[in-house]
Amino acid sequence: MGLFNFPMGDAAVIVWLFVLGTVIGSFLNVCIHRFPQNEYLWPQLKALVSPPSSCPGCSREILRRDNIPVLGWLLLRGRCRFCSIRISPRYPVIEFLNGLLFVVLYLAEIPMGMGETVAGSSLFSEYWSQTLGVTTMLTSEQVVLLHVRYAYHLVLVEALVVATFIDFDHWIIPDGATVPAMCVGVLGAWAFGNLWLVPVWFHD
Repeated sequence: MGLFNFPMGDAAVIVWLFVLGTVIGSFLNVCIHRFPQNEYLWPQLKALVSPPSSCPGCSREILRRDNIPVLGWLLLRGRCRFCSIRISPRYPVIEFLNGLLFVVLYLAEIPMGMGETVAGSSLFSEYWSQTLGVTTMLTSEQVVLLHVRYAYHLVLVEALVVATFIDFDHWIIPDGATVPAMCVGVLGAWAFGNLWLVPVWFHD
């Protein structure tokens, strides 16, 4: 289903999610770059807020207008504004792909449009359902649960993205890429208990 086949409201949600995903992708780039520079968890987390992002060539702080995800790199033609050193295209690629990830996961988990039923949502599978009324319209509580699940899965998937790229570069997976996600995973499972992506864990 193409973007322009969605109602205007749904299309706006998709565009907003893509933009948000690219912004978070920029933050993931910071995690990927800074986590391996410190051995322990707390210094890794502190490094996310200080110092500000700077050019690896001239050490000049990157201007806010140059920090716009994807567009900033394109407008600078992949080079530093001050010293013209080449900036890796991996930064905008991760931002762009993370924007797509936000959208694809949302479409996989959240039914688009009005009047959607439980059977059309990730609350249902052909093997098992969390509710007997699979043909009934989603209630407001179920819609909230779907969005909580979406946010929960995003945290876990984003941690996996960070860990994957760090592992590619350094053959290590720092605590900063795993411990916060583990805490979210345990707390989310304890608080809600039914946040799996597709409900395939069932008993007769």
